[in-house]
Amino acid sequence: MTGAQTTTTVPGPPVVAEPASPANEPQSPIVDGIAWIGTTTMDVLVIRPLALVATAVGACLFVPAAVMGLAEGKDSRDQVLSQFVLQSWNYAISRDLGDL
Repeated sequence: MTGAQTTTTVPGPPVVAEPASPANEPQSPIVDGIAWIGTTTMDVLVIRPLALVATAVGACLFVPAAVMGLAEGKDSRDQVLSQFVLQSWNYAISRDLGDL
């Protein structure tokens, strides 16, 4: 047998190496502070105003949806109110700053 190669395997559990990623490395407090400032700024200037616009649009859509759901009863109206208005209102107002 010319040119034949033999391979030897060692029994045992496979070794899995975790790739190096920025998430595994500790960050300095300065980097965390800058990220928090950026997240908070984005939240205040962009996300919350859009959530308030979504609340206003949802309130406008709530009226015809509630009229269509009158036959279903009060539970249907409460569900429509929650989906169209209260969820976006709570997202815009009730959550902490920077908590996206």
